Amino acid sequence: MRRRRRQSRICGRCRAQWRTIVAESFKEFLNRCSKGPEIEESVAAANRTILKEYLEAQTRNAGKEDEDAEKESTVFGDIVQIWSYANQNNSMSSLSMVPTTMTILVRLCSYHDEFKTYGTTLIRTLLRPTTLKIVYRGLTGNKDHIVSPCLRLLTEMNRFNFGAMCGAVHSAFDFTVKDLPRNLEVKGLTKPTVEDPARPSVRTVYLRFILSFLLNGEPSVRNEVLGLRSWTTPIFKHLKTDSAVILHEFLECMTMKVLDEKEIPRATKTNFFNEWTLSHILSLYSREETVMVSKAGKEEEKKVADIAHEFLLNACTKSGAGICFPDHGWYPPGHSDGEEKKKNAPKVHNRILSSLLASIRPYADTMQLDLALGICKTCPELVADHFLSNPTFSFEPKLTSTWIGYCTFLVSVITIPIPENFGAPMALALPPPTSVIVENIIPKPLDKTGLTKCLTNENGLIRFFAIRLLIAAFQKLRSVLDALDTASSAVHDPTESWKKCRFDVVEEFCRRIPDASIVSSIGSGKSDSQGLLQIEAKTRLLADYYTTLPEIASSGRFDINIALGYFLENEDSNQKGMKLLEMGHLLKIANEVPDVKWWNKTSTMKHSPFVAILKRCCSSAANAPQRQVLALLHSFASSSYLFQAETSASPLDALLESLSTIANSENLGAILSFLDEVVARCIRGPFKYLDDYAEIAAGLQNNTSEAAKLSPVSPIVMTLVEQWKFFIQSKDYSSQQKAGGLRWLLRLMESCAILGENRFVLAVLCDRVLDDSGTMKEGIRELKDYLLQDSGLELTSDDDMQEDGVAVGIRDLLTKLRKRCVDVRIAPLLIESVRHRRIEATVFDVTVVQRAIVDIVKCSSNNSADAVSAIIKLTELTKYMTFQLISQGNKSVEKTKAFIAKESPCLHAFLTTPVTAGKLPEIAALSHGYAELLSVIFEKDDPILESARQLLSGRLVTFIRELSSLSEENLPKVKHYL
Repeated sequence: MRRRRRQSRICGRCRAQWRTIVAESFKEFLNRCSKGPEIEESVAAANRTILKEYLEAQTRNAGKEDEDAEKESTVFGDIVQIWSYANQNNSMSSLSMVPTTMTILVRLCSYHDEFKTYGTTLIRTLLRPTTLKIVYRGLTGNKDHIVSPCLRLLTEMNRFNFGAMCGAVHSAFDFTVKDLPRNLEVKGLTKPTVEDPARPSVRTVYLRFILSFLLNGEPSVRNEVLGLRSWTTPIFKHLKTDSAVILHEFLECMTMKVLDEKEIPRATKTNFFNEWTLSHILSLYSREETVMVSKAGKEEEKKVADIAHEFLLNACTKSGAGICFPDHGWYPPGHSDGEEKKKNAPKVHNRILSSLLASIRPYADTMQLDLALGICKTCPELVADHFLSNPTFSFEPKLTSTWIGYCTFLVSVITIPIPENFGAPMALALPPPTSVIVENIIPKPLDKTGLTKCLTNENGLIRFFAIRLLIAAFQKLRSVLDALDTASSAVHDPTESWKKCRFDVVEEFCRRIPDASIVSSIGSGKSDSQGLLQIEAKTRLLADYYTTLPEIASSGRFDINIALGYFLENEDSNQKGMKLLEMGHLLKIANEVPDVKWWNKTSTMKHSPFVAILKRCCSSAANAPQRQVLALLHSFASSSYLFQAETSASPLDALLESLSTIANSENLGAILSFLDEVVARCIRGPFKYLDDYAEIAAGLQNNTSEAAKLSPVSPIVMTLVEQWKFFIQSKDYSSQQKAGGLRWLLRLMESCAILGENRFVLAVLCDRVLDDSGTMKEGIRELKDYLLQDSGLELTSDDDMQEDGVAVGIRDLLTKLRKRCVDVRIAPLLIESVRHRRIEATVFDVTVVQRAIVDIVKCSSNNSADAVSAIIKLTELTKYMTFQLISQGNKSVEKTKAFIAKESPCLHAFLTTPVTAGKLPEIAALSHGYAELLSVIFEKDDPILESARQLLSGRLVTFIRELSSLSEENLPKVKHYL
């Protein structure tokens, strides 16, 4: 008996070894059925022929067995028998070898069309209950070398023929088998694993098995797999330990087949990607390993952290997709019109993202900052909810990376744009809650105590960050107040709820910001430690206080006269840009403060503030800070008696232009000192000079009626001429300085005539200058003749070229040569400069170009063809300058349109110049250019255009009469130019 038992055991081992050898041989044969480095295609094709005969023999009775499913299968009976025997006898090598061999066979059947029918039959055989029991036993065991082949086989069955059998696998597989999720567990491993791609872990193979359902299954299959909660927990619990390769595969699959899949219900997505799972994906931000990814057909390395970041952005920041639900912006649920307020209504629509936002650390790294900001921008409701619901971050001033990072996050949140209609789908009768609005302007961590500590801290960087935060808050406050005013005017508001909301927002904002006196005292006694950036930021913040909250700012201890004087005394030629910014902020403050001493200089000041600002503006390149400074300069200068205000072009621009042409610093210093005395005298007694002008103008009305139609001469010009003799007689100035002063004065007077001031009065003033100039009389008579004769100017000849290397401006079209003329050769250069914003045009510049066109038309000695060509070039220059002015918005649009429609020299030239045969081409080009300018600037029903329309309608009648009186030989010219 013992001998028989021993022989039986030996025979059993032999049979097991024989079956293992058969399986191994079959595996090697299958590997030789595909072309490879050591296998030629002819050999592989021959082997596939043999394989086909084998598969045909194994599946010969497949159709009959399908009819009798209860009968034991003989399809692929050899394979099933070997696997079943190995299972009964615990033959570990066979239990591993058989599924490995079946995996290769299924893959072969999938790759070759002639084998796909056999592959389908094989998979159905493997999905029979008797065979699946063997699979379940292998999956629930603790032998990795058996679990992995079974999982690979199931994965390959899902992939077969692009997922053709995925539904069958899903239907047959029992997902409730007790110990299946155990394969996703990781024991005693806390650090990321580095796997051999050829020998992945059981967890990695199991993840690929799960992903195969998502990649190959129908939406219904994916929906059910995503609902398996017993699998979800271990998948994400140990996600941080997975290798970089499987993480990339997992997140890419979740993006394409879940998040971006519209057929997957939103409920499934939100149940699967809840705050717990998202927080585990967020933990991947610390992973620095790289993985090769394919993008647009190119391979590139990408960090795991970047892959996780892209996934979370895709999931959390696409409204209406992923897990991001559309919200109502600053209107919480239950607050909008037409919504019933529920007792247990959620505070926000996006509760998952609200919980995730609480776990993000935006101060830790830039990716978490980008994610937090992306969520806040996409779901504006979460900003207030985040700061109101979560524990307040301690804003005690500590110069740490965490504190600096949190400051950056707060600034970024504050600068998020206001949602349209505050996030509501349409304009509502009720404003958003005040608490929500305030949290979007100045979040809860920024309270008065903390900000005051930051502003008074000894560290300059802490002070700078606090100033930056407050500047951003003021900018947001202004935007919000404008939006509230717009919304209030657009709805019927009998209860004035919008106005009350506006008041409450300002009141709460004032409670959270430091006093203005704290801001004005920043850096006091520490001037050496303040850099240019901090000084400029402090001044900007003070300007925000004065322009936005003047009542709060007035309580501060800030003397603008002292600050402005100190600033103007200390020039730094190496920091012109920053100084212009700072000066703009000081001028904003000065505009809000009464009793600013613009015209008086102290004992320590070289010039008065007004003249010192003129000097800075005329010596700086055109840029955005200068535009702001010039706008503020115009605002306070217009309220004085220095300049007339009847013309759209400002005499202040003419004054700045004339000063900018003075190249010699000694001449400029002398002229500015003289100008300082003149300004102070004119401010003290402006009516004297107004009366002087009135007396001259009254005397001229008897000689010419045109003088009464012109605008008055600015009082500052009258004062300059009166005081000119003292400048000439002064021993403090050299003859060179006096000659430079004369050239400057004549240029200023000519510019005043160009912009529309009374040229006849200016001609009288030329006589006074001539009498007081002694031996220096160059250019005075020429200017007087130009003012009185008004007979136009010739075009520049080739012999009268200007010097190279000299900066060219619009005003240089009217040359400063001995023989006055129009230099059209610089027009192309000017057009390019205006187009590329190297020249910031003003209404005065437009006036100069229009005046040049009129001078060309009036001059009788110009060649007709050359004159028309010049008019066309200057008209094009006018268009570009006009477009630039209109694009600036605000008052410049109104001024520009008013000038073109009412004061344009081209308009008046067309109205007054008679049509003659000699002047027909020039007048036709002028009228055509002006009409084209009107058509591109004005809308058809623009009310400003009405005045020009009335003037032109009357002129066209006489214009046609004058044309009809010409001979027939001139009519072709009319057709050509019109």
